[in-house]
Amino acid sequence: METNIKNNKLIEEVSDQVKNNLMQAIEKITPWFFSALHTFYYQMTPKDEQIEHLHTVLSLKQTNVPAATLQSADGSKITYISVRSQANELLEALNSLSDSNIRGATMHTSREGDYLAVHTFFTETSALDKNDPKNAETLTQVRELLSDMPEEKKLRAEKFINGLDSQYLKRYDTPRLHAHIQFFMEIEDYETVFSLNNERDEQYTRISLCTINPPATGYLYQVAKIFHLHDVKINRMYVNIVELDDNEEVVFITAYGQDKDGNKITEDSVLWQRMRLAIKAVKWVMEDELSNLAKVDEKVFSVRKANLIRATAVFVHQFLSKLEKERYTYEVIKKSFLRHENITELLTDYFYTKFNPTTKDVCPHCGTSSDQRAVDMKRIRTQLKEHMRQLMHFIDKGVFNAALKFIDNILKTNYFIEDSIGLAFRMDPEVLDSSVYEAKPFGFFFFFGRGYKGYHIRFEDMSRGGLRLVRSRDSEHYDLESTRVFDEVYGLSSAQQLKNKDIPEGGSKGILLLQPGVEVKQSVECAIDSLLDLLITNEKGNLHPRIVDYYGKEEIIYLGPDENVTDDRINWIVQRAKNRNYKYPNAFMSSKPGVGINHKQYGVTSHGVNVYVEACLEYLKIDPLTEPFTVRMIGGPDGDVAGNELKILINSYPQVKIVAISDGGGAAYDVKGLNHKELLRLVDESKSIIEFKPSLLSKNSQNFVVSANTIDGRQIRDELQVSNRIKTDLLIPAGGRPNTINIDNWQMSLDENNVPVFNAVVEGANLYLTNDARYKLEEMGVVVIKDSSANKGGVICSSYEIIASLILSEEEFLDIKAQYVVEVVDILEEKARKESKLLFREYKMKKKPLTTLSAEISVEINELTDILKAYIRKDIENSDKIERYHRLLKSHCPAILVEKYSDRIIENIPREHQLSILASQIASHIVYREGLGWVKSLNYNNIPELVDVYLDQDLLVIDYIHKILASDLPGKEVIAKILDRNARKELTREALHETE
Repeated sequence: METNIKNNKLIEEVSDQVKNNLMQAIEKITPWFFSALHTFYYQMTPKDEQIEHLHTVLSLKQTNVPAATLQSADGSKITYISVRSQANELLEALNSLSDSNIRGATMHTSREGDYLAVHTFFTETSALDKNDPKNAETLTQVRELLSDMPEEKKLRAEKFINGLDSQYLKRYDTPRLHAHIQFFMEIEDYETVFSLNNERDEQYTRISLCTINPPATGYLYQVAKIFHLHDVKINRMYVNIVELDDNEEVVFITAYGQDKDGNKITEDSVLWQRMRLAIKAVKWVMEDELSNLAKVDEKVFSVRKANLIRATAVFVHQFLSKLEKERYTYEVIKKSFLRHENITELLTDYFYTKFNPTTKDVCPHCGTSSDQRAVDMKRIRTQLKEHMRQLMHFIDKGVFNAALKFIDNILKTNYFIEDSIGLAFRMDPEVLDSSVYEAKPFGFFFFFGRGYKGYHIRFEDMSRGGLRLVRSRDSEHYDLESTRVFDEVYGLSSAQQLKNKDIPEGGSKGILLLQPGVEVKQSVECAIDSLLDLLITNEKGNLHPRIVDYYGKEEIIYLGPDENVTDDRINWIVQRAKNRNYKYPNAFMSSKPGVGINHKQYGVTSHGVNVYVEACLEYLKIDPLTEPFTVRMIGGPDGDVAGNELKILINSYPQVKIVAISDGGGAAYDVKGLNHKELLRLVDESKSIIEFKPSLLSKNSQNFVVSANTIDGRQIRDELQVSNRIKTDLLIPAGGRPNTINIDNWQMSLDENNVPVFNAVVEGANLYLTNDARYKLEEMGVVVIKDSSANKGGVICSSYEIIASLILSEEEFLDIKAQYVVEVVDILEEKARKESKLLFREYKMKKKPLTTLSAEISVEINELTDILKAYIRKDIENSDKIERYHRLLKSHCPAILVEKYSDRIIENIPREHQLSILASQIASHIVYREGLGWVKSLNYNNIPELVDVYLDQDLLVIDYIHKILASDLPGKEVIAKILDRNARKELTREALHETE
């Protein structure tokens, strides 16, 4: 009993003491809490939440714990409260939310006295109740303030209003909302706009920024980190997000801060200029270990410089990984830059010295001497080499040598354009190792940005080729594609160079490799915009004033759509080129919906492929109109080349049996041939082969339709592409990935008796077979028509689309489009027919592999084109030949263009393009008609003179033939045929002999 009394007394004493302590704390802390933060906190925060925050502060103070985090029951609101000042306290709070999609935030710290920070983050938004009278009144008032805006701007402002949430109107009154809308209207494209106000607060500068579509996660952390790195003390900060109705969102960040000395920040201060540039740049970079280079307290390694090193690491990894894949991983390369910051800093100094547009005595293209720049570059390069010589590890030496080589071979870059949204570098092809890349391209671009990297390679000054988007399934897939993306672009553009022998443009290709989960639209737009940065010139032919140009010539790029480049992206690319005043916007990207020639709609590539299908069948002594033949096809009914080739086969040859088809979705096989009507249904509805109705298969246990969504189905699909179980007359790869049949698996195309399971391959897809696999199959008796011959119809069509876009307005093109397309298809079929005849003629005579002959035809035409282009460039103004050149230019064009717009062919097509048309047309005409090696066989050193003589004899023979056919001479058709086959070369030989 006595013990209980003592315990009760102790409890009472302790309880009183705790109560007294708590009351003292409450009496002391409560008034302080309700005055420590800015009044906006108390206005914006509901009373019950303020009380909860006060409870937390009391608890932290009493327990000597520095910070606590509160979270609402549904997780949509997270509040971080701290009572102990730390330099990076805000960063720690934001870093803990790095994976959260923050939809709004209010951050407050005490203005003076004891430290207090209350930061609230919202991860969800609540819809605005527009029927609420107060909300309705606010919106009405705002619309009245916007009533004087132009209609276009008013519509955009209305999108903003429709995207407001309930929190937004709780925080801001009508004037502030109106100000936000006006601020938003200042944004053009993807830029970030800023405002500094030193009148709003007595102690702090109000820093406002507004941007569209920043990264979904981590952006606020990156902005706060920039404030921290620049020693800017933030007193309070507010984040508001407005979702527009077309997959855009607007982010407002308003921060109140002062510099490290407690002063306000001014517009003209170095501090503000650095921060503004860093905030602009941070939107377009991916945080990684190299972000740690950005340290202001030591040497200034800005966000932009860190991103330059990131781009350098990507480029270096591309080529070093070919030497030793396991040693030179991307992670190892980044560590080299981090481990040797002094050398990394010298690298950026060297780059800045070479390309900084503000350097005095810049370069000749900017109008002054470049002596000082050259002297400074030499000095820094010497320092770099000395530091690199002292490196102990060969990996580090390899990394920095490759990085220096990268910078040495950059000819121009958009790095110093303030509002650039992605990096682009025009590279000198001398950067490539000639032992690896034997054929040097004319030039290439390297692109690097948030979530993507890529290359565009061209083999002639004026080239065209597709832009392909490669989307990564996951990190493993991205890493795999990363190591081979340049080689894929190189291989495709090299193949395109061979393929483009019939047209004025050389071969090119572009690929953007996208990281998993990135926004495709934004990645494409960033890369295209950065390319335009390096192409667009003013009236005087000069690039942007912040580009130092070591190339010094205008560049014209023609693109076309390839994998994953959809109609909306095509339209955007063309419109963007127009908006930025690119000289030839309609020619910048072909296949524009409506005003272009859609390859899939008109089946242009397949028309060329089918010319070779018929040529192979003729060689195999199969008459497709009267005899059955079998086909295995790679690529499905929903594909461009495959779908259209299926239509041509089924509609043209009633007895064709298409026994097997595989595509991305799966595969189908029918030993008696897949049902024609069902295949045409899938083509018309643009559906995968997995949609083939199994009930329409013939009765045979071996037949199947499988989906590649399962492991077993994917294995069956993949095996079907190289299987030796299916025997056919033709294999037509009209889709699929490059190098599917290669030196390691080509033997899977042989049966148990070592006999090929197909008699001919018409390679409608680029690089489906590797060159060594082609040769192996040819050794076994297979007729192989390689891609550069078989599928050139698409590039020929695009070339003629470019010509139309250079000459006609969109309205004029639409007026003649139907006839124009018919004539273009006729032209491309005729060009394919001429090559196929030469190919099989040479094959029968020389017994060389068709793979070799196809390449030799391309090389001979291209070499002759180059010789003639150089000659015609000097000769085109020759008054004696101007009529000939004009006639040849017009003969290259579709008849309807000549009929309606003859003068524009001469006036509107750029001179360089005209030279290429003339040279390629003459070269291909001679080689196709007279055969491989004929020009060289004449042993005449002056090739241009030889060609001049030939063209004279060509006209003479045409005249003879017309006269003979118009006469009553017996056997005139036979005589005309003999003349057409042999007279030109004999007359040329005789005329050259007479001049010697």
